[in-house]
Amino acid sequence: ALPISYAAPARLSACTWTVYRLVLRSKYIRLQDIPGPPSASMIYGNLERIQKEDPGVPEREWAETYGGVVRFRTLLGVSSV
Repeated sequence: ALPISYAAPARLSACTWTVYRLVLRSKYIRLQDIPGPPSASMIYGNLERIQKEDPGVPEREWAETYGGVVRFRTLLGVSSV
């Protein structure tokens, strides 16, 4: 067990962190929660399709399929909206 001098700040920190996380989850959407197409490649993500097709075609198809805001993957799996 922690000494009494450390117990109260430790509990307060844990409670503060828990409340903070609950508030953030209820007010903000996480990037990984935004729908989008599956990544075609672990390295290039969806960039190959974006580069091969006419400008805007993949994005329009994804918007029709997944809604107005779409998350897709770029180099090394980095998410982009």
